[in-house]
Amino acid sequence: MALCKAVLIGNIGTEPELRYTPAGRPILRFRVACNRWLPPSPEGERRDETEWFTVLCFDRRAELYKDLLSKGNRVYVEGRLQTRSYEGRDGQPRFEIQVVVTELQQLTPRPRAEGEQAVPPVTVPAAEADTENLDEVPF
Repeated sequence: MALCKAVLIGNIGTEPELRYTPAGRPILRFRVACNRWLPPSPEGERRDETEWFTVLCFDRRAELYKDLLSKGNRVYVEGRLQTRSYEGRDGQPRFEIQVVVTELQQLTPRPRAEGEQAVPPVTVPAAEADTENLDEVPF
C-alpha cells in the first residue's frame, strides 16, 4: 500500500476558476498560499516564506465550492498529490504538482447580514474524485 496525501492550511490566492472538459465535466482550479516562519536572520529580522499550491476539485464539488470560496478565504484542504506535465509558452516542458481535493473546509467565517446568527465555517466532505482522464483538464 502507498500513500500520497497533502494537508494544507492557507489562503486562496486566486479567484476560483470553474471550467468544463470537452465532455462537460466541471473542474474548479485555484491556488492556495501557505506561509511558514523562518528562523530570525542574524540581524534579528523576522522572515517567512510562501509556498503556492494548485488545488483541483472535480464534478459536483467543483460547482458547489465555486459558490462558497473566494480569493482571500482561509481554507483547510486534504487531497492526493498528482503531477501534470505540459508545454510552456516558450516551448519548454513544465511540471506542476497539484492537490486533488478529497476534503475541504472553509476556515474564514462567511459574513452575516444584520440580525443573522453567526454562520460556522463550511465543511463539505468529499468522496474520492474520479480522475481517470486528466488529459482533458482545460488548464
